[in-house]
Amino acid sequence: GIVLWSQDFFSLDFSMDIVRWSVLNVVVLGIVGSAFATVLFYALVQKAGPLFASLVTYGIPFVALFWGALVGETITIKDIACLLVILVGVFLTKLQGRRGDGR
Repeated sequence: GIVLWSQDFFSLDFSMDIVRWSVLNVVVLGIVGSAFATVLFYALVQKAGPLFASLVTYGIPFVALFWGALVGETITIKDIACLLVILVGVFLTKLQGRRGDGR
């Protein structure tokens, strides 16, 4: 509610069709997208285990960078370096998981 209020959501003219359709589309996409992602995540937990499934969340920066490049954003060396750090972290975590407890 606070975020909606801070963006003047409640002052929108809901009598206009475009406003109603826009709000409806955002709500439907948010609910359907979240439901789909949740189902996929739990399927991944069952198939690959909770450790690997939690590591998948580190893929979000890769997807964001891909979409940014697709729409013409500039990709910097800093962006690539951060992606490499993420990959090394995932690799080390996976390597430690294969060795056992790691102690």
